Amino acid sequence: MKKNYKIGALGIVLIVLTSIASKAQNLPEFGVRVGINSATITNLEGTDRKTGLLAGFYIEFDIPESQSSVQPELLYVQYGGKDANSDASQLFSYLQIPVLLKIGFGDEEVKPNMFFGPYLGFSVKSEFDNGSGGTIDLVGAVNDIDYGMVLGAGVDGDKFQLSLRYTAGLNNIYDEGEKNSAIALVFGIAF
Repeated sequence: MKKNYKIGALGIVLIVLTSIASKAQNLPEFGVRVGINSATITNLEGTDRKTGLLAGFYIEFDIPESQSSVQPELLYVQYGGKDANSDASQLFSYLQIPVLLKIGFGDEEVKPNMFFGPYLGFSVKSEFDNGSGGTIDLVGAVNDIDYGMVLGAGVDGDKFQLSLRYTAGLNNIYDEGEKNSAIALVFGIAF
């Protein structure tokens, strides 16, 4: 029951942020982004960070008469963790949809910003690699849905974006309290 409240609250936040974006008067900015993240699994003993990929598209809607915008994204992300005592690792890949409120500062050519918002992720691959070439498919053993929060800061140029973001999963990967956590360096190019 508690899980249904979390998903409902996330849905309400997504609807509110999307409705704010729909009121924007300017044409939206479209772009692509790619990044590298350092992910881990929280609440799982003996887990080190694992490097993963982040890539996808974004649309940015300016909020009239402010330096803020709403930025929905469609991303492919890789999370997981490495066993601290062996070469074994876990890989979780998601199709992730963050909806971010972005607040800019100043009117310079290169403009700093901060952003935050919820995300919803759908599992596309979950596997355990034993470190010796063998893998085990974890589909069915892990939750198919991931959701959480994104928080970050960056700079925007005329056609580029560079940001550092922290992603905190709020849903259990398994049912024992393990969650995704990642720090990502992301580069974006606007069309």
